[in-house]
Amino acid sequence: MAAPRTGPLAVGLTKGDLYGVDANGNLERLPVGADGAALVADSAQALGLKYSGVGPFSTPQTDVFPVPATPGIAAQVSRAMPLLFEGGIYQLIQPALVNTFVFRATAQAGAPTFTIGIYQAADGGEGVAARVASATAFAIGGTGNFEAPFAEGNVNLVPGYFYLLDGRANAAGGTVSLRAYNVQDYDLINNNMPAVYPRPLSFTTATASTGALPATFDPRVSPTGAAIPNNTVNSMPVIRLRKA
Repeated sequence: MAAPRTGPLAVGLTKGDLYGVDANGNLERLPVGADGAALVADSAQALGLKYSGVGPFSTPQTDVFPVPATPGIAAQVSRAMPLLFEGGIYQLIQPALVNTFVFRATAQAGAPTFTIGIYQAADGGEGVAARVASATAFAIGGTGNFEAPFAEGNVNLVPGYFYLLDGRANAAGGTVSLRAYNVQDYDLINNNMPAVYPRPLSFTTATASTGALPATFDPRVSPTGAAIPNNTVNSMPVIRLRKA
């Protein structure tokens, strides 16, 4: 066995680079990863290590189950998707790197398509939010669970609130219903709060879901914002987010 080497390595280095040992016992350079990436073990790599986009404070590699921003959920119902974007406010307690919507169709006829988007402010707060994830005109060919990949690929969501907009994308040729949370008990309180608390838990909008998702969403009540309290429906889709 060769004696341990001391002194500087006779190769160029970039700030942050590491060295690892390959299967043959050779010392090889591992280039530094991108800002925020974490070093994780991976036996498929030549050095047994790699940099991952999942940061050190991300949640484990499991699905994320965002829930309505309420102290509890009354029940689940089936909600027929309209031709207007609707949705609600959901809550995350930890950061997450996700890339797929998972939802359940409870009824389907014809050849419906479905559009869904996630909006979040940079700090996860309740202000005007930018679109960060979307799946447009996703075809639903029956009933059961469906997985709709994000057009944006892997998306980082921060702890706090995010807003969901969803709706049927086809004007004719099919209908679809989704599994949804019944949040009527909470909406009866939230939708009648004074203007100082103007963000309904579930809402519809005046924006046709047959068109493009808006780039931003203002969750305040119309006409200040885009949300219209959902007094007749009081439901929000049951979703899960698949982690990258």
